[in-house]
Amino acid sequence: MTPESDRDTSGFARASHQSQALCLGCLAAAGLLAPVATLGFGADAPVRTAVSWVAAVGGLGLMYRARRHWKAHERMRAAAGGAVDVFAGLAMDAGHGREAFTGPGLDTSNPSVMRLLRIAHSISETLVPVVGEFAFEGDDPARGELTAYGLRSLQPGFFATEATKSRINDALATPFGDGWRIDFDSQLDTLVATRGAAVPSLVMPEMWPVVQTREEAARNFPRLSIAIGMGENGPIRIKPKDVPHREVVGATGGGKSVAVRAELMQYFAAGYRVFAVDGKGTDYSPFMKFPNVSAVSSNLHEHVLVIHLVWLILKQRQRRGTEMSKRGDTSWRETMTPILLVLDEFASVRANMKALFKPREIQLIERDMVDLLKVGREFRVNAILATQDMKADTVPSDWLDMFKVVQSLGKPGPMVVRKAFPEQIQGEVARLGGTISPKTPGRALVTVADDSGRVSAQIYQSYWSYSPAETISDNLPPSVRPNWEQFKREVSDRIPRLYPRLWASLEYPMPVDPAEKDPYEEYRDDGWVDLAKMAVADIHRLTPINLEDAATLNYIPANAANDPLSETYRGVEPMGGSSTVISDW
Repeated sequence: MTPESDRDTSGFARASHQSQALCLGCLAAAGLLAPVATLGFGADAPVRTAVSWVAAVGGLGLMYRARRHWKAHERMRAAAGGAVDVFAGLAMDAGHGREAFTGPGLDTSNPSVMRLLRIAHSISETLVPVVGEFAFEGDDPARGELTAYGLRSLQPGFFATEATKSRINDALATPFGDGWRIDFDSQLDTLVATRGAAVPSLVMPEMWPVVQTREEAARNFPRLSIAIGMGENGPIRIKPKDVPHREVVGATGGGKSVAVRAELMQYFAAGYRVFAVDGKGTDYSPFMKFPNVSAVSSNLHEHVLVIHLVWLILKQRQRRGTEMSKRGDTSWRETMTPILLVLDEFASVRANMKALFKPREIQLIERDMVDLLKVGREFRVNAILATQDMKADTVPSDWLDMFKVVQSLGKPGPMVVRKAFPEQIQGEVARLGGTISPKTPGRALVTVADDSGRVSAQIYQSYWSYSPAETISDNLPPSVRPNWEQFKREVSDRIPRLYPRLWASLEYPMPVDPAEKDPYEEYRDDGWVDLAKMAVADIHRLTPINLEDAATLNYIPANAANDPLSETYRGVEPMGGSSTVISDW
């Protein structure tokens, strides 16, 4: 295919200076010759004569514009040392003008090189190769496939707009196979493309090492890293010490819940104490009996309680740390065990809270959240916020600023790109996200920072791991079931119970001021406690209790009435009474 057939003809202004000069020159010549065409008509055709002279004047203007474009073309030739001539040489016979175009070290007998140059020429005649950025398989410039290349635009500011970058990315992303990453430098007017290993479409987890004591969990924390999946260069790992909070976004079907549960298994293996706000009410209920899950909430009022329980632990750690530091003892920094708060579907949870609770109550909930996010990192309290919805005000922007790593499962929509990712990489995220197919669940983007602090986006495949929320069955792909069986045996079943389950002593609180009317008087004889009838401030007043002994981890039967897993739990309405049981099989 010739460059002429590949050329972008979507607009005259996007053509090269040379092309515009030639076109305008032809039009100018036609205008200047217009009076000649009227010779012989004389005074019998005054209108025709007048029009011809107007055309001649217009021709002079077009000739001036053509001259300006031609001078710009000559300046580009001089700046490129003849590079533009070689792009013209692409349309000539093989071998003609190649050395002048490529410069030393770039062998255009390589079909991949010539194809790249033709594609670049079809995008813009201002694109020239940066020879030093080219690399080939087997270090063979003549026959090796391209593994890296660079292009420079002779037009300053050519890569300034996201529309231009997207157009170029679309044209260059796939001609040489999958796995290419294109990085633009708008200041230097260059792009560098590198090919990594293909990201697999299915990734099974490793057999994570399992800690056996709380002391080991605390000791390992400073060097702990959590693998979130497989990138083109191997596992992508995140250190909770450096990145305490993460945001995971993704629409239904993208694999967000599966990915978070897979990561959760690593936290369990590392000895974390886990609390979960289950926005759907079903995703984390299978974890309620799992070792080291202290509390799981399944409705709005329980969400308020669980968030507050973690906040109380944080405040307790702050007080203990302050008291010990006053005595000159800073060992508390190294002996704290790590805590994880999972906030699942939290954008919709928060939207529902704002619809149900009064503004003052929302302030109390958000006080807890802001403390956990701002102060938690100093006391080994980490958070994962998972959500589908990134509409305005569902998650405050000042909260999002505290999530230094963003994971996006599936192709990110425009609103996710704008709200979840830093402004400087939003164009890159949109370009990379556009390559994610809905046929590959678990494919994701993650923000990463290099040693200099520069943030970029990277594609990876999240783990598909066994967890208590999964079922090992014959329906699993043959390549998956053996891994899950081994993972359950060597990781999940070996996780020891290190922390007690935690809830609250359920009873309607008495008024703070005895002179006030008791708002719960009519409910006190119902035989159960309905959290939904309580104000947020009163939920915060409930007394936390361990459901298992903190030292022995043995169950405390006396607290069964406050245990959500107990048949005698007083936090749900007893069967019978006003409840109607519907037959179901």
